[in-house]
Amino acid sequence: MAQLSSTCSEQHQQAAEAISIFVDDSQQNKDAIIAAGVLPLLANLLRSEKLSVLQPVLEACNSLAFGSQQNYDAIIAAGVLPLLVSLLRSNMVGVQEVAARTVQALTESSQQSADAVISLGALPLLVSMLASGQLGKQEQSALALVNLAFSSEQNRAKTFAAGAVPVLAQSLKSESPETQKAAALTLAALAADGGQQMKAAIIATGALHWLGVLMVPQCPATHDAAACVLMTLADGSQQSQDAIISADVLPLLVALLRSDNSVVQERAATAISLLAGSQANTDAIVSAGAVPLLVGMLKADKLSVQNDAAKAFVELASTRSLRDAIVAAGGLPVLVALLRSAQPTEKPRTTARTAVALVNIALDSQLNMDAIIAEGALPIFASLALELPVQAPAAYLSMRLAQRSENQNALIAAGLLPALVGLLQSTNSDVQHFAIEAVVNLAAGLPCVKNAVIAVGFLPILKGLLKSSNTDVQKQSAQAIRWLTMDM
Repeated sequence: MAQLSSTCSEQHQQAAEAISIFVDDSQQNKDAIIAAGVLPLLANLLRSEKLSVLQPVLEACNSLAFGSQQNYDAIIAAGVLPLLVSLLRSNMVGVQEVAARTVQALTESSQQSADAVISLGALPLLVSMLASGQLGKQEQSALALVNLAFSSEQNRAKTFAAGAVPVLAQSLKSESPETQKAAALTLAALAADGGQQMKAAIIATGALHWLGVLMVPQCPATHDAAACVLMTLADGSQQSQDAIISADVLPLLVALLRSDNSVVQERAATAISLLAGSQANTDAIVSAGAVPLLVGMLKADKLSVQNDAAKAFVELASTRSLRDAIVAAGGLPVLVALLRSAQPTEKPRTTARTAVALVNIALDSQLNMDAIIAEGALPIFASLALELPVQAPAAYLSMRLAQRSENQNALIAAGLLPALVGLLQSTNSDVQHFAIEAVVNLAAGLPCVKNAVIAVGFLPILKGLLKSSNTDVQKQSAQAIRWLTMDM
């Protein structure tokens, strides 16, 4: 304390260096230093014009900043932030880098700090550092910009307005993997909720080419960040998706499905599923070899990997050519096995997505429906039908099965009739609609089918639905009753 209060710059330097060493990796020591009232003295020394003083004082502040929320609050209360932002303008060697690193630490998990830093004018200074071409400045400013961009939608808009996008895109070419990753993640944050204008601005910089470079096998450190940007850009207009396909990065994105990093796999799978939502992209996805790799992800031990693969198959199976590709790649038995092991309460999203993917595969293809029946999927649907995540796909599958007489016996044999009784009474209008459509078609079937429907107890329920507030339900119930009671 006495040394920091001294008028001797050499004592200031020694004291600051000692503090930096003392608090390194010790939260207890950090708490003790702050409790001793050191912060206001350090803040005062940040005004020094001597590099020999500033450097160790900044390092001490930086060490203290990597700590608890109480540390952050104490540092900010001591008036350190405005001084740090002013030091982002410094011409002294190494000062900007340490100031940016400390800004990054203070904004790591505090929107309040991020808001304060931006209000003090840090954004253009950090963007300027990023554009400097000096590796140290680039890396520290890029890491600080990540925190500011992720802090809030408002701060993302301010980051965009500060002209960050073209500089961030240029930084994808940096020799520093840390800078590349931070620049990519900041672009991903900006694209996530910035709308089509933001996505178009990012694409216009030529960033897609350099994102492709970051996904080559020789650059595993940047795969995660690059996939994250492509995931956000793919969630946009057809124009954005066309740009991704035209940039020839899809094969590289597909290759990331082989990654040992589950987060990389998940982001790549999500990006591909978004691209698969457009019929125009389906041939490219099949040609790139995505389908067999996604089938392999369904077998993963990690739930999140299974979940994202299942999500991809929901979109992929919405397109006829991709449905055939899934079947050809051996996807059906894997999806059925995943549904068989489903835990609807613990894994609701994976269960729902697996069920929907199977239903989509059967669309407009009796051959695929036959394959799904042969794989033993129907009894599984029957056992899970009343579980919330499976109600809609089970009801829809029952409706499709009931439309063809050759499938009606399979529906009955699988035990789906009792499930339909429950689905018919669902409060979800879509589920009820699918279920009653199934019952109407079954009621119009062969006598043995009608008898099975009556035996399960549908007639009393249908009579009750005649009082439904939904006129379509009333009409369909009346029609089903007529078919069932004909010739009785």
